[in-house]
Formats: sequence, structure tokens, C-alpha cells
Amino acid sequence: MTKPLNHTPFRMTICTGCKIRGGFCSAGYEMLKRLQAGISAAGTSLGPEFEISGQVTLSGCPETCTAAYYGSQAGCYLFGDVAEGQDIAELLAYAKTDGSEHLAHEPACVVALEPVSGSLH
Repeated sequence: MTKPLNHTPFRMTICTGCKIRGGFCSAGYEMLKRLQAGISAAGTSLGPEFEISGQVTLSGCPETCTAAYYGSQAGCYLFGDVAEGQDIAELLAYAKTDGSEHLAHEPACVVALEPVSGSLH
């Protein structure tokens, strides 16, 4: 069995309840986990400048939900119920200020997985 090239553990650092669903966004979290797993499995074959972002329609929501995502070796982020074409840089800044930076259309939820520094013992 081949081991992943990158063994960096990730942990959830931000998880806001979805304003539409009224709780945890399991569809968004599962999508984000898969994105993070793919980036981790690629390991050093991805350069430090690697980034991926886009929008996706999440299933399992009571309403149609467009989510924006961003992934890099520094972390993976998901923003639920965003406006089509919303700027990912604005959303990342919003997440990194714990929502204190206001946006014209704030996401219904924010989930972040970031690398753990040091040991998980």
C-alpha cells in the first residue's frame, strides 16, 4: 500500500452553523474533507503556490445552495450560500477576521480545515 506523500494532519478551525439549514452543513464538510484529502495525498508534487477555488451547488439542502471553496496546502475553506461569482479573496478575508469584516452578501456558513502545527498527541 502506498503512503501519502504528505502526513500533515488537518483540523477544523472554523465551523459556523448554516443560517439556512439551522445547523451543521454536512454536505459542505464532506466536500471540503475530500478536497483536503486530495491536496494532502498529492503532497510535495504540488508546489507551495498551488491553489484551487471555485463554486459548486451542494445537494442535501432545503434550498439550492451555491458554495464557494478554496484549497491550498495552507488550508481548505468552504463558504455556503454565496452570490454567484463572489470574490474568493473577500471570503477568505472574512473567514480570517472571524466574520468581523462585513460583506455585501455574507455566507450562510463557513467551514475551515487548516494544518495542525506540531504533534496531535
